[in-house]
Amino acid sequence: MSEKSVAYFCMEYGLDSTLHTYSGGLGVLAGDILKASKDMGKKVVGVGILWSKGYVEQFNFSAKVINKYYSHNYNYINNLVDEFKVSIGDQEIDVEVYKTESYGNVPLYLIDTNVESNTFEQRQLTSKLYAGDHKQKIFQQVLLGKAGIKALDRLNINPDIIHMNESDSEFAGLEVLSKNLQSFSKEDAYIKTREKIRFTTHTPVEAGNPKFSYQLLQETGVTDTYEQIDFKELGGSPFNTTLACLRISGETNAVSKRHETVAKDMWSSFDKISGIRGITNGVHLPTWQSKRIKQAETDEELWEAHQKEKKMLMKSMNVNIDLNKPLIGFARRFTNYKRPMLLFRNEENFNKLVEKFNIIFAGKAHVADDEGQYMVNQIYQRSEKGDSVIWIENYDMNDAMRLVKGCDIWLSSPVPRKEACSTSVIKAAVNGNLNLSIPDGWCWEAIEDGENGWLYGDDEPIKNREEQDKKDSEALYNTLQEKIIPLYENNRDKWIKMMKKSVETGEKYSARKMIEKYDKKLW
Repeated sequence: MSEKSVAYFCMEYGLDSTLHTYSGGLGVLAGDILKASKDMGKKVVGVGILWSKGYVEQFNFSAKVINKYYSHNYNYINNLVDEFKVSIGDQEIDVEVYKTESYGNVPLYLIDTNVESNTFEQRQLTSKLYAGDHKQKIFQQVLLGKAGIKALDRLNINPDIIHMNESDSEFAGLEVLSKNLQSFSKEDAYIKTREKIRFTTHTPVEAGNPKFSYQLLQETGVTDTYEQIDFKELGGSPFNTTLACLRISGETNAVSKRHETVAKDMWSSFDKISGIRGITNGVHLPTWQSKRIKQAETDEELWEAHQKEKKMLMKSMNVNIDLNKPLIGFARRFTNYKRPMLLFRNEENFNKLVEKFNIIFAGKAHVADDEGQYMVNQIYQRSEKGDSVIWIENYDMNDAMRLVKGCDIWLSSPVPRKEACSTSVIKAAVNGNLNLSIPDGWCWEAIEDGENGWLYGDDEPIKNREEQDKKDSEALYNTLQEKIIPLYENNRDKWIKMMKKSVETGEKYSARKMIEKYDKKLW
């Protein structure tokens, strides 16, 4: 059987910190897939949006978080490959399509409506990533799917598979379904569509499974644009984008073994959905793994390589800390279920331990997440007191690369069953950075407690969140106090042995190996 060609649709791509088309882990995973596909010679292209202002840039000012957006100059992406119009409802929107292969990636086609002939509102559709109201979001999702499929058609790219990465790319699949409904019976149209469509679902949390009211679909002209599709039948009312994706896909993958179980539980009560199988995420090793770590052969070389990365991290952050203390890293989106404040829950316990380690925090909160922004500012204010807490402002991919290489311990504290995978833990692992995590996501399947990292807390949630946080924070303190700090201070040989095991484990989860599984099980 010949290898299938694939068009990979995603709302964001993290290829490089200078290309502001990503917000976090979802986009970086998409970028890693395009890079690994290039390395492997795969017949894959990416389709996304050229966000003129990108994701929010976030700064702390006293007791407040300031959100800013800056216009980015993409003159270096000068490969304009097509121009055309798309119709959404009663609107005609001029679209430009740019192509980039500048980051060691397969071709990525980026849609841009920042065109002089468009109205202000139309130009704003490709301005800010994840920042608009529901009306703007639905237009952006239609734009990605409709303009993306049209661009492929006009460029004579006829993929065997359309792969939707997360449900905000659902209109790529709905474009295929709409065309099939015009040519075949309803039953046959769905069969034809499912032969072509694949779907990756990522998050169990509600914000990652958006719903749009049927009234909004009517007001925006979406129901008129896709008049052959019964949106209520497909995704319910309100229209659930993830449910719709599950119903038009021939195969769906969750992003870890643990997430497979969670996703099946979430969607088991719905009919006519595709099967869900776990294909655990991977990372692009040439991008994320330290060359020093990769080349280290002896225990001494591994330790020396890590210490150099740690010194480089400290120098880049312009902070002066004791390198003989373990350095903990926590870098991810700041939101309730990731519990960035868990370490500080019991001030007495924290104060007993804080002299024994340093901890770096980094991350952003969504512009509409007031609680997340409050947590960002709380940790920023702690860092200003100089009590071994360090804050990295306006976190980006460059910061992430330094952190996963230079920290000793990588802390994860999600509410159980809420972390689908977390690729940052894999990036940490391949650099000998030992994971300290709630048993969830990737850590649930890959971390052997005391061998290549540590697990603390329970893998099943408690209904009472206050009780959950209390129990997990106590388990975190105990693990640090009784296992991790004594080991770091007294038994370097065992620590290095764990580092080596961590690297070996992480390397089993490369983006290359993930794509090999996509080839066999998904595409």
